[in-house]
Amino acid sequence: MFKSETYFAIALLATALAPCWAFSSPPIKVGVITALSGEYAGYGNSQKNAITLGLEKLPPAIQSRLEVIYEDDRGEPKNTVAALQKLIATHNIDIAITAFSGASKAVAPIAEQKHIPLIAIASDPEIVQGKNWVVNFWVTPEEEVKVARREAIKRGYLKIARICTIHEGALAVKRKWDEENAADSAITIVRDEEYPLANKDFRPFLNKVRNHGDLDAIFPLLMLGQVGLFARQAREMGIKLPFFGIETFEDPHEVTLSRGALVGHWYINADEPNDLFTKEFMQRFPGSSTWTAANAHDAILLLGEALKSGSSREHINHFLHTVKDFSGALGTYSASGDNRFTLSAAVKLVTKDGFIKIGP
Repeated sequence: MFKSETYFAIALLATALAPCWAFSSPPIKVGVITALSGEYAGYGNSQKNAITLGLEKLPPAIQSRLEVIYEDDRGEPKNTVAALQKLIATHNIDIAITAFSGASKAVAPIAEQKHIPLIAIASDPEIVQGKNWVVNFWVTPEEEVKVARREAIKRGYLKIARICTIHEGALAVKRKWDEENAADSAITIVRDEEYPLANKDFRPFLNKVRNHGDLDAIFPLLMLGQVGLFARQAREMGIKLPFFGIETFEDPHEVTLSRGALVGHWYINADEPNDLFTKEFMQRFPGSSTWTAANAHDAILLLGEALKSGSSREHINHFLHTVKDFSGALGTYSASGDNRFTLSAAVKLVTKDGFIKIGP
């Protein structure tokens, strides 16, 4: 009798103290590495703002369990590696979030080796190939290329010139385009060249395009800091062919850099965040870019959802790889079974007042 009463009292005491133990347990440390300065700072700071908004939406008990630590890599892979090593050595982080393909690809092997779940807001499929602890949280190149080719064919762009930056993200799209086009040869690439990321003079390529005389459009697969200059140089040289692109047209700085030459041209990017997120985000952070912001926001919501049922690295990693029908700023989506997610792409247009969606 005494023994059973004692066990019952201990059980009651444990139940009463459980919230205290949960509250006092070590927080889950999330290391966020992105460009908070330099050429890509606009996106990095938008991601930081979106994470702030996401954290505020979590239940207080979950919010208190997450500690977010930021490191600035300026979008440069060598800095991303140093930042992750610092976060591991100094803070013993449990989870990492990175942005951009080159940076994410540089640190994916480290996260894999250390068994740290890594959410890469990036598209290059090589980032996650053969990995068990890394996911790409961006619309896939397959989806972007499918939508881009469909739109190009619809507009009668059957002979095009392509210029591509030697960069992981751009090259991933280029490879996927060539794979898809090999199946039906619907579009002929008449002129095709690759340029280093540091190159800002595209006139040699444009001279060849101007002299060709039998083209329907130009496909600049160029990175930020390049695509606006490319469009401007093309117009200054009297080239009036239409442009279409992937992602990087959606940047106010690039439109300014182009001196309006990008206005009126279409591109493919991740589908629009839902109206509620866009309204909340723009009211809270006016002037911030929404590109990649919804992904950063939803990354935090995903982690919050995972923490409702467990807090180990193994549990969080499993959740990220198996989540189904999750609803966030990016709509409703699931893990796709190949370390990526079922996110959609959309056709968008550059206007003098901003960027608008014009098609699925």
